[in-house]
Amino acid sequence: MADQTWDVHTASEDMLTELCHQTEKLNGIIGGYKGAIQVIKLSNDIAVKVGRGVTAAEARTQEFTHQNVNPSIVHVPQVYRFFERDYDPRWNGSEGYLFMEYVPGRTLAELDLDVRDDIVPRIAQIIAHLGQIEVRDDLKDAVPGPIGGGSPRGSLWGEDGAGETFTCVSDLNSWLNKRLSLLKKSIDLHDSPLVLCHLDLARRNMILRDDNTISLAD
Repeated sequence: MADQTWDVHTASEDMLTELCHQTEKLNGIIGGYKGAIQVIKLSNDIAVKVGRGVTAAEARTQEFTHQNVNPSIVHVPQVYRFFERDYDPRWNGSEGYLFMEYVPGRTLAELDLDVRDDIVPRIAQIIAHLGQIEVRDDLKDAVPGPIGGGSPRGSLWGEDGAGETFTCVSDLNSWLNKRLSLLKKSIDLHDSPLVLCHLDLARRNMILRDDNTISLAD
């Protein structure tokens, strides 16, 4: 682990990008997959999530969630910084760097849930808790999807996401009803509040911390 003589808030993007690449070469990754989105431990306090699918919308949503959850129910890592870099001039796209609080512990994928039979009820409580956190109408850019706007991603939207940005609940209704029409069904969400939903629930994305609290690391 490199000696932390740098400040994640003030260091240049060039310096932090090089630090990420060098640390990955020396120590490998702690999450994700090589050649795709990767999570790298930079210090005992900071980790970085790097990849073409890491976006500013994800960083905004994670920080909003960190600020609004009840820490006695669930922990969400604090976001320290986000920026994007050109991935490859031959391709139309960029690579996101999301610097966040490092969370020590074991992923739920490493646990025997037959032994830790308290985990599943706690996850159900976390899901219910997120569904009680409203994105208020007076919040700037309070629209369906990520905090601040952007194309929704996650299991509901398919492998490549929704493929569009919703500007209002009517847009969301139209997107859903176009697909529900195949089943001769429809839905109207105009009277439903906008709340937080976790759409990538996987045991590898959840960490049981040393104090026995659960952290949503992704």
